[in-house]
Amino acid sequence: MKGAEAWDYELFKKALLREFGLTPEMYRKRFRSQCKTHEVTYLQLVNRMQGYAHKWTAGAQAKEDMLDLIVLEQLYEQCPSDLRLWLVDKKLENPQHAGQLANEFVNSWSG
Repeated sequence: MKGAEAWDYELFKKALLREFGLTPEMYRKRFRSQCKTHEVTYLQLVNRMQGYAHKWTAGAQAKEDMLDLIVLEQLYEQCPSDLRLWLVDKKLENPQHAGQLANEFVNSWSG
């Protein structure tokens, strides 16, 4: 970050969170990977899952945003890892944008 960008708190915060891997994608993975063990009670499990779910969906303001998150997650599950990583790095507007970019990515590699 340079110049005026360094003084913008929101930009600084986003860069810092991205640098340390504290992204919605990381919280989604943590949410999805939670498992009940002997050491963890069901209440503790629910509390963890809720915490990760809230952080994962923190940017979602409406039902449509939540639906977009769910559709994007399902799309990512269907993508090869290189495409998935590439899409996650993009500033996606919605699932349709993700689908369009995914098609362009695949077409660019298929000749």
